[in-house]
Formats: sequence, structure tokens, C-alpha cells
Amino acid sequence: MIYLSSTTSIPEKYLDYFGFMLHSNQIVNTMYKQVKEQKRPWMLDNGAFQNAGFDTARWLETLLKYKKFIPQCIAVVLPDKVGNALETLRLFTYYHRIPKDLGYPIAFVSQDGITPLMTPWDYFDVLFIGGSDEHKLGREAGIMIAEAKARKKWIHVGRVNSPARISQFWHVNSVDGTHINFEPDKASKEIACAIKNVNAKKENKPLFIIEEF
Repeated sequence: MIYLSSTTSIPEKYLDYFGFMLHSNQIVNTMYKQVKEQKRPWMLDNGAFQNAGFDTARWLETLLKYKKFIPQCIAVVLPDKVGNALETLRLFTYYHRIPKDLGYPIAFVSQDGITPLMTPWDYFDVLFIGGSDEHKLGREAGIMIAEAKARKKWIHVGRVNSPARISQFWHVNSVDGTHINFEPDKASKEIACAIKNVNAKKENKPLFIIEEF
């Protein structure tokens, strides 16, 4: 597992456990240097969950600016409607060819009401678990994750803001959150330890305590 951070304030000794979550409604230069020089994995979110909402022009600008870093890109997150699976499917159908034609891997966001039969599995590379907490922590997301695993898709979970939640989703490939934004040094250490333990669990290796970091 890897943790995708929306801040660059991560101590260098913990960088192996982190990648970057870019947001297309931010200034596109925000993480350009870090993505270029640190060569860490990254994902481009669409900003739909934030106050500003999805901005098509800014999204396209970011896609073009970061195209040279596609080998490091986990996925471009397609526009979605929080809590609404049907509208998310409509948006996915409308927008998915744009990043795909540029050579990007793409992510489909699961939202409340989604089922495996409704999901366009052949047209995306990453399943992004979004939606309400009821969706994310409940049966719907569990079924989607199981299906994605069977299809060997990369699985990402959004809004994971504690070591406990990281442990809860130990079986996925990546997560993101804002926990690290407020106390970067302390939170980086906590998250790095949680990620290391998740990866040790997957390999049936001994777990670590945070004091070892």
C-alpha cells in the first residue's frame, strides 16, 4: 500500500511510504517540482468533492502539463457526483476518452447505489472507493472491492485520515487523506508506520511499533 498526500511537507526519511494526490482545481505548479524530482507515484483527483467543484479547463490544463510524468501516474480520477452512482456513470461516459487518449490510466469512482453489473470494468484501470461513509464502510464498497480484486484492478480508497482507517483497508493498493496536512512530522511518522504494518501483514511478516521509526 502507498499513501497519497496532498501536501509536500513529508520528511525525506518517510517518502518511500508516500506518493502525491494532485487536485486539478489547484494551481498546476503546486507539486510539479516534487513529482519531477522525487519521481514518486501520483494520482490526479478531479476536485468534485472540494468546494470549488470540477473545473474542466483546469483539469485539461493539468492533464497536458503532467503528461511527461505518465509513467509515475497511478490514475486520473474521472469526474464524479458525490453520493450519486447514476450521475457518476454519466460523467464517466462523457469524459473518459480524454485522459485515455492522452495515454493516462484512469480511475472510476464508486458512489452510493453502484453495483458490479452497472460498472464499466473494461474501460478503467483503477477502482476509486468514494461516496458517503455509509457506502465506503458498508456492503456496497465491500462488494465492489471484491469484484475489483477478482478482476486484478488497482484499488484506491479516498478520505482515509487515521492509522486505524489505514489498517481497516489493509487489503487495498493505495489510500489518500488530509491527516498529514495539519501536523506533517507527527502525521507522516504515524502514517508511515501504519503503511509499513499493512505491507508487512500482506507478506505475513512481523509488525512494527511507531517508536521504531
